[in-house]
Amino acid sequence: MTNSKIQATESNVFAGCILYADGILLLSSSYSGLQELVNICYDYGLCWDIKFNSAKSHCISFGECYSPGFIVLLGDLTLN
Repeated sequence: MTNSKIQATESNVFAGCILYADGILLLSSSYSGLQELVNICYDYGLCWDIKFNSAKSHCISFGECYSPGFIVLLGDLTLN
């Protein structure tokens, strides 16, 4: 993620990708930033033969900037 320009920091510590066991939490302040994070994870998975389960993947949005038409894609799969 060092090549990404995504800003999700707390006290100058990147906090846009939180990992625990086999779970990944991606945080972004914009929809395009979230899609970029998902793309990075997808590309990493392709490189290291990691498969993501879209049925267990979810996307949630908070705040006034909710965009009902925005779709997050994991490769060619839509995340719900």
